[in-house]
Amino acid sequence: MAKVGANFYNYPSKDFDVIGVTGTNGKTSITTFLSDILRLNDSKVGLVGTIKIFDGEKEVESSNTTPQSADLQRYFRNMVENGCKYCAMEVSSHSLVLNRVDETEFKLGIFTNLTPDHLDFHKTMDNYFAAKAKLFTMCKTGVINIDDEYGKKIAENSQCKKITYSIDNASDMQSRNISIDASGLEFDIDIYGNNEHISMPIPGRFNVYNTLGAISAAVAMGIDSEAIIKG
Repeated sequence: MAKVGANFYNYPSKDFDVIGVTGTNGKTSITTFLSDILRLNDSKVGLVGTIKIFDGEKEVESSNTTPQSADLQRYFRNMVENGCKYCAMEVSSHSLVLNRVDETEFKLGIFTNLTPDHLDFHKTMDNYFAAKAKLFTMCKTGVINIDDEYGKKIAENSQCKKITYSIDNASDMQSRNISIDASGLEFDIDIYGNNEHISMPIPGRFNVYNTLGAISAAVAMGIDSEAIIKG
């Protein structure tokens, strides 16, 4: 179905940049943060995720984190025709195992973390990890959280280009001087060689990771630093 759908809609993922986010937690946050950054870079952005699908013109409620393959290719084609330059999408482990995202050309793949979940389907953590790791055989560049033990494995073993992010371990995009309270969070990070201060109005250490993931993806795509910080 993925092959038929991609062919029918003339391989739309080749006509714009698709960014896939996978991991147990943080997918919705990162796709949302990244969409805001890209829009501030004067770009129209499609969105595919757990809450909604946005094709550049209208929103529909999602029934799956990642749609069935033919539907996904149709949404991609609509995004391209509606002038989207990017699509930020959540990529579930189910969709990777069941080949829903086959025939999709991913500009970037983002790995957040892996914790026990969906084991009714995958049965073992090894199977669950293998499903997530598949995205990094399909993307041109991987953006990877290396504070997560499974992220380290992906960074060590994947053949794609890589940009890493972290709080604790040395990485390409490591946060410093983190401050978290009930009103939000702040930290410092180097963006294009310049020390920048990031402020987010939502609290939680996990949101430092989500913010780092979005920033790192934007840097990997060469997005203007002003849009990144404001976004």
